[in-house]
Amino acid sequence: MNDIRENLKKNPLYYTHSISIELSNICNYSHLHKLCPAHYRKEKKVMSLGLIEKILIELRDLGFDKTIYPFGYSEPLIDPRFFLVLDMIKKYIPKADIKLYTNGFFLDKTMIRELENYDIKKMTVSYYMPEEEERISKILKEVREEGIANRIRGARRYPCEKTMNNKVEWYDRKPINSKIPCNAPLGYLGINVDGNVTLCCHDWKYFNTFGSVKKQTLKEIITSDKVISTFNSLRKGERYKFFLCSRCTKYR
Repeated sequence: MNDIRENLKKNPLYYTHSISIELSNICNYSHLHKLCPAHYRKEKKVMSLGLIEKILIELRDLGFDKTIYPFGYSEPLIDPRFFLVLDMIKKYIPKADIKLYTNGFFLDKTMIRELENYDIKKMTVSYYMPEEEERISKILKEVREEGIANRIRGARRYPCEKTMNNKVEWYDRKPINSKIPCNAPLGYLGINVDGNVTLCCHDWKYFNTFGSVKKQTLKEIITSDKVISTFNSLRKGERYKFFLCSRCTKYR
């Protein structure tokens, strides 16, 4: 564990390859998809621009230049501030790779052309209905004739009951005693809409959180004893120490 502490002392983001910032917990399809955690959000929340800017400034000051996902269990393109947030990302951490997942409901040729200006490294469009796949595929074919949208790919998610990963039921599983090492919470660092640094996106009920960027700096949180101890245990495969991790088949 001392090696982790020393590495984080030199660079708090030493182990971090990507960061997710949940701008909101709102999704226009959440009422339809009972397999998605967004379906169970009782209160709609939006992260303030001031907090988003605070996070991005701290990432800049920590020298972050890897991957950023500006969404969580939400639809990023539903946020009317989305392009403003992209401007902020480019201002503060211009070398970071921006990657998106969207259900494509708001996508049209104009928006795709606009997104092209931000050099999105990867965008995955989830098709939840055949008619949506047909509509978006047609749009993508047309804009690719302009030489753009080559980093956008479609992913068929229907029928949802067979193809979606049902994270909702994970908490009801029995422990599986897996000893597969995992780099949570530092490898893929998650900040939810409330500003809490989370254990993992799979822990959508937030059984394990490590502090709020509303009250602390990101550096203070990720170099804390709790984060270091959790990371040390999980990278050794000691999943049994954590409720959801003992039931999880994934790894970071």
